[in-house]
Amino acid sequence: MLAVLAAEVEPIGWPIAPALWNYARRYLDGKDLLKVGYTALDNGDFEAAAQLLEHFPTADITLPVLMTIADQFYAIHDFGRCGQWLVRAVESSHPDSPRAMVNLGSLEVEQGRLEEARHWWA
Repeated sequence: MLAVLAAEVEPIGWPIAPALWNYARRYLDGKDLLKVGYTALDNGDFEAAAQLLEHFPTADITLPVLMTIADQFYAIHDFGRCGQWLVRAVESSHPDSPRAMVNLGSLEVEQGRLEEARHWWA
């Protein structure tokens, strides 16, 4: 845990295990929990990252992280959760957030919801 919080590039010792994410969810908050969520994403565990970051205000999470999590849910065909993270990306009001609107429209088209797609593309 200390290696993760210290942001060591190559944590020494055992590899990071799901138990670490569970411990972090239970006992950390604020910037420490945010850092662990980013570390989970950096380690390829986007599901853990999503669970660790889902309760943070959108303004606290960078747009690339929001988009990466959305992309990962899209890749496993979890379109509902993909859409949730894309909406958060739009809500971030980041200058590049219109990309998330385009992606939301495309997601709606893929699911046969043309009217909803027009909303995101208008």
